[in-house]
Amino acid sequence: EYLLCHDDRCDDRCVAFVYYLTESTAEAGGHFRMFDHDAESGQPTMVSQSVPPMENSFICFEVGNFTYHEVGEVLKDNFERLSINGWFHSDKNLNTEGLNYTDPMPQLYKQLPWEGPFMMDDFINRTYCMPSNVILAQEQFEKDSFILLSDFFLSDFFKACADCLKNSNLSWYNVGPANRRKYDSAKLESLPDVFKKLINFLKSPMFVSYLKDITGLDLEVFSNKEGTSCTEMTLQVQKWSNGSYTMATDNDAFFHVNGLDMMVYFKSDDFCRGENNYGGCTTYLASSVSDNESSSSLEDTELLTVEPHDNALILIYRTSDTVRFSKYVNHFNSGSFYSVCATYFEP
Repeated sequence: EYLLCHDDRCDDRCVAFVYYLTESTAEAGGHFRMFDHDAESGQPTMVSQSVPPMENSFICFEVGNFTYHEVGEVLKDNFERLSINGWFHSDKNLNTEGLNYTDPMPQLYKQLPWEGPFMMDDFINRTYCMPSNVILAQEQFEKDSFILLSDFFLSDFFKACADCLKNSNLSWYNVGPANRRKYDSAKLESLPDVFKKLINFLKSPMFVSYLKDITGLDLEVFSNKEGTSCTEMTLQVQKWSNGSYTMATDNDAFFHVNGLDMMVYFKSDDFCRGENNYGGCTTYLASSVSDNESSSSLEDTELLTVEPHDNALILIYRTSDTVRFSKYVNHFNSGSFYSVCATYFEP
């Protein structure tokens, strides 16, 4: 029971209104919030106003190119947020000049050659190193474009990585803008040594070679030869708490190219599944609709939903006509879970 950040732009709408039939408190939630926006990109920044529902009150605002707003989650089971809302229309359409914003690509990382002796089974379950199992995994991935390998990392190594994510010395920053995503990401330099070891492993040519074998994709392993290209990747360490989400948006540079998405979750086993559905699952959609097109033309087809699982290597091949979103983490989640989310690109 919430409405994420959006701008109401649609054809001939000129004024939006809400008339409240019930009253809320700070504890009950359901507040109406307006956002400021960045002058250069036009994207929402910070919440500038927050108004709780008040019985027999009326809110209206001009629908413009930057009137970003949201409705906060209702936090009390016994509170019904009842309202009448709508729009006044005119024969003057909004001027959308300069609104063709495309979210830039996240930072790309190069493969990081490993220093010193290296064995795959120093990190991962030996079962997944066996050639026969690699072949079976590749056959499944080529059929489904998806695979989940449970108990992937050595249990002691995985537990050490998971435990250090609650280290108070970690530095987190918020990732936005709010009309696209909201979650926290760790500054990689602040990670403890054991987690840096995991990150370096995921960036290593040996792991890229393993992904190439297990997926059959045309990933290029790092080489010292001049003039050779190699697979690069995006990579974030993410924290998911109440209020975290991502949206499916077509006008992101990230979604314009094919990529192999990789996810590893930590501290997630108490969340996201079964009757206690706290959110956080990731859904893939086939769509060719941009943010500036009418929602009435949206014809998304759900392809796959991935629920977080601790100590599983999750791989999904995402084509350029596919987008994804992560479901809003609701207030029933009293803690946080974490993920390493990376995408490997074919040259």
